[in-house]
Parts: sequence; C-alpha cells; structure tokens
Amino acid sequence: RPNLNFSNLHLRSNWGSSNYNSLQTSVNRRMANNFLAQVSYTYSKSIDYGSADQGPDSIGGNQVAMDPFHTNMECGRSSFDYTHVLKLNGIYELPFGNNQLLKGWKLSGVYTLQSGPPFTVFTGFDRTGAGGPNNGNYRPNLAPGATGNPIIGQKDLWFDPTVFTLQAIGTYGNLGRSTAVGPGLQNVNFALLKQTSVPRISELFKVEFRAEVNNLANHPNYALPTATIFTSGTGTNGARNAAAGKITGTVGGSRSVQFALRLSI
Repeated sequence: RPNLNFSNLHLRSNWGSSNYNSLQTSVNRRMANNFLAQVSYTYSKSIDYGSADQGPDSIGGNQVAMDPFHTNMECGRSSFDYTHVLKLNGIYELPFGNNQLLKGWKLSGVYTLQSGPPFTVFTGFDRTGAGGPNNGNYRPNLAPGATGNPIIGQKDLWFDPTVFTLQAIGTYGNLGRSTAVGPGLQNVNFALLKQTSVPRISELFKVEFRAEVNNLANHPNYALPTATIFTSGTGTNGARNAAAGKITGTVGGSRSVQFALRLSI
C-alpha cells in the first residue's frame, strides 16, 4: 500500500510506447500552362501512453500516469492524432512574359483542412487522495451508457459536461485518456511574389518581392475547450465548473498581411 508518510515521490522512466497507422495519398500536377498543384490526404490513427516527454523536444500532453501501478489505463489517442488531414497547394505564373512590368509574377496558395485533436477530461481536483504531481489531473467517471466524446459542437458548450461524474472518494475514475475530440482546423494562406534578375549589377543578383496573407478568409479556428469538470469549492464532494466545455480562445490568429523584399547575390 502507498506509504502516506511520504509526500511526492517522482519516478521518470522510458517505458512508454506508441503505434501509428495511416493511409497517405497524394496527387501532383507538374508545371504545365504556367500552373502546378498538389493534393494530399492522410487518414491516420496514433495511439500511445503519453504524448510528451521530459526533454526539450516535448510537444505537450499529459506526462503523468494517473495510477502508476496500472499504466495500461493511459493507453489512448496521441495528443497530435488528427484523423483526417487534407492539404491543397498550387502555384500559378501570370502569363505576361512579354511585359516587363508584369513579367515574373506568381500566385501561390495553401488550403488546409483537418479534424480536431483529442483531449482528456479531468476531474479538476484530487479526489483520489493519492496526491503526487498530477495537480488535479485525475479523470472522473463516465455515466453509464454515455460516450467519452459527448460533442455538442457549440462554442459556448463544445461537449456535455454532465455525462462525467465524480468517482468514490479514494478511487480512480473509469474515464480513459484522450476520449474527447476538439474543434477542427480550416485555413487558407495566399502569397503574391515576383523575382527579378538585375544583370546590370550581376548575373547572380536577384530581387524578390513577396506579399503574404495568412488566414485569407479570416476563419476563426477554435482552441480546445475547458476540460476540468469540477472544482474543489465544496471540499472532497466537488462542485460543477461553470466553464466546463466552453471554448475561450482561438489558434492561429486572425487574418494578417505581411510584405517582404529580399536581395540575393
């Protein structure tokens, strides 16, 4: 049995494993009639025991096992597991080769559409009594007959928090890791560019002008919702977190425009 005379005992180990499977397709149109394009699609599934590490290359996600004596409970979707990823990109050279003013201009764009990443729902406080470094990152129970991904899909209520319940005091919840799925992403980036040689200075001297627009459609891409279901306001019995399931931010930013001029020799 855990010795309650000790507080936190940290153990770091490289016991984790992961499994990735995917279907990857790509269609390319080589440059013809001043136009080239590529369409790529990936359908994939990634499962692991924790999508982060303790090193400088950590990418986020929960690094701590809820129950160190039953680490199989941590098996779930990777934090970076995007089931569907579709990307389209292309370049079009404006057909004005005889006009010095319009010669050399190119249009390029990238369209990205991907499904949302998984996330884990947490109790919000330590009801287990195990303490440790989790700081409330313990998972609750799932109500009988409910799904671990009770998506409603609204900004003010992305998922239904009422399907998650408090487990008995001193026990771990039965909810798995990374069961819920967050909002997807949709984005269009566009660029107008021109590269001009200046042989009077040097055969290698080039001037490139770029005008880039990020998030051309100014489409809001929402961040993950608040995933803590309870607060410890009423002691070990907990209280419903009013912000549970709500989305309070975005990712990627709004539309932005930038200009650049590059000289190369």
